[in-house]
Amino acid sequence: MHHFSSPEQPDKFKIQLQGDSILTATARVSIVTEANDTIWSDAFPATALLTDEEPQLTAAAQEAYIMQRIDHFFEAQNFLTEAIEDDARFDRELNGNYQIWQEIKQQHRPGFAYMTGDEQGHTLSYSAKLGKAVVVDSCC
Repeated sequence: MHHFSSPEQPDKFKIQLQGDSILTATARVSIVTEANDTIWSDAFPATALLTDEEPQLTAAAQEAYIMQRIDHFFEAQNFLTEAIEDDARFDRELNGNYQIWQEIKQQHRPGFAYMTGDEQGHTLSYSAKLGKAVVVDSCC
């Protein structure tokens, strides 16, 4: 539980694997409010948690690596005091909608960052205007 959409009520962050095996499963990430409203949902192949080096590993080692990434998905370092730093400049390709980005920046909203693969990073924050979490930074 982390304070994300509200400073008063913590939200629940979850990642689950769905499927017959770890290597063919879908990873589902969600953020759910205390009122049980889903404010973020994302799904991707569990193998997206592998880096460029892991495909050379055995299937068992790949599965272990995916499970390790899941076990560390919500570590404290992934929760940001501010999703957008004061000196950050907007980039349409990386930051999405300018008005929402500006809302989050001006309100100094907290963020949550996660990686898929080696390089694909996502930083989320909550937009009160939209009533849901949004990507405020997505990069290589």
